[in-house]
Amino acid sequence: MAARHRLGMELGSHTVAHSTVFSHFRLGTGTERYPEYQPYVKTKTKAANGSVFGELRVSKYLIEKLSGGTNVMSFRPGELSNPKALPQALVATGYRYSSSSTEREFVAAVRDVAWFGSIGQDGTWWAARNRVEVDVQTRGTQKILSVPVSEQLAGLTVQIPRTWRLAMQQTHAPIEATGGNFVVLGAMQGTVRLVFDVLP
Repeated sequence: MAARHRLGMELGSHTVAHSTVFSHFRLGTGTERYPEYQPYVKTKTKAANGSVFGELRVSKYLIEKLSGGTNVMSFRPGELSNPKALPQALVATGYRYSSSSTEREFVAAVRDVAWFGSIGQDGTWWAARNRVEVDVQTRGTQKILSVPVSEQLAGLTVQIPRTWRLAMQQTHAPIEATGGNFVVLGAMQGTVRLVFDVLP
């Protein structure tokens, strides 16, 4: 463990008992310490003498002691068993991060706002994105942004100065989102021209 710490590896806690019934452990006193804290896992569905604070405090202490100086800030509950008081207990014992959801729960939570695809699809998108060039021309108080895209591309984000406001589109291109300093373009191919008013 000390060697891994010296190599720069992050070390995190995964509880002491790794019990499937961690979610049913009592909260504890917050004074649990090694070696007095001794949870006992009887079966897959039974454990004794365990507490939420004990699992957090003692696992953190042991890892920090045995690693020779790491500061344990990350936690993932054994068997992904989550007590209701876990967030508050994590804060109280000095943790900053918790990975307490399964990949299926994560995917379900972000499916509508995230992109999922293969490594090949990801690489193809970035290759097309890296071939995009942007040209800006000035016309009076307006800026004309030309974005030539040689192959089908969707979800391209173009950053713009905060003083620019979209005025009109000279070439059809669906705009998926706009913000104070960006425009996200939908599926497109060819040259897209956007006109911006420049605020004083």
